[in-house]
Amino acid sequence: MKNEQLAEKLNPRKLGFSPKMTALVGAILGYDYGVRDARGGLLTSLSITSDGFIICDSTASDGGGAFVGDASDLDRNLSLILNTAKLTKTELKTFKSIYAARVTDYRSERKVVADDYTGSFEEELNSQDFRDA
Repeated sequence: MKNEQLAEKLNPRKLGFSPKMTALVGAILGYDYGVRDARGGLLTSLSITSDGFIICDSTASDGGGAFVGDASDLDRNLSLILNTAKLTKTELKTFKSIYAARVTDYRSERKVVADDYTGSFEEELNSQDFRDA
């Protein structure tokens, strides 16, 4: 599956989510949904601090990143998006792989974002279900 197809299937705007969530999903996927920050920039990277907060860089920023919010809100909303989009196992595996590659998560234990898929990314991706997908 092409990432563009996955990005369209996960488009938060089409699923009723806020522009902020749309920008965050775009940063995770590396996809431009057309949402810009207050300075007109596109979110380019996303980091989760060890105490569970989100920091993002933007094309309009000279560095340093901006505080975006609480990672638990992101986790909850991503779970809703993933469940609403009804991804196949292959699509979910692709999303998790992109998330793991593009999101720097300093929390002690990286949790899978979908409630239906609890556990660590590494544990989940190595499970029998994903090897067979």
